[in-house]
This record gives sequence, structure tokens and C-alpha cells, in this order.
Amino acid sequence: FYQNYPVIIKKNKFSRTEFYNFLIKNNFDLAIYFYRNCSTLKCFQSEIKCENSEYISSNILIFPCYKKIEFNLKNKLSVLIKNFIETKI
Repeated sequence: FYQNYPVIIKKNKFSRTEFYNFLIKNNFDLAIYFYRNCSTLKCFQSEIKCENSEYISSNILIFPCYKKIEFNLKNKLSVLIKNFIETKI
């Protein structure tokens, strides 16, 4: 049983791509895209602008979340994220 842990990256101090590239370079498995903005599909198009849907699909990262992730890997990831954010603030 595998799950994903979605995280929205606000574009205040750094971009989703910058954060993603940093984590990939540090050998962490994550995905830059999973949730689709359905309002862009022809069958759902209308004159209504779905700004929240667009924002989320453009700013989401997906972290893996599965039973056998070792504690030291979770700890290393949390330290890396903290250090990355602190250098951007």
C-alpha cells in the first residue's frame, strides 16, 4: 500500500522547480506533478476561470509516503528541507 503526500509550494521565496531540483540532487524521490487542472480539459472548459485549481496544479510537489521509509531517511529529508528554507528566508 503506497500513498502520496502532496505539498503546495508558495512562490514567495523560491519556486517549486528550484525546491524539486534541490531534493532530486540530494537523492530524494518525489514528483513534480500529479494533480491535473481538469478545467483545462476540453470536456470541462467553460467561461469560469478555475484559479485555485490552476494554482495547485502549478505549485504541488508529491512526496512518497510508504510504510518502510526508514527513520534516518525521514530525518535527513527534514534537515535538508529545513536548511533549504532557511537559506531562502
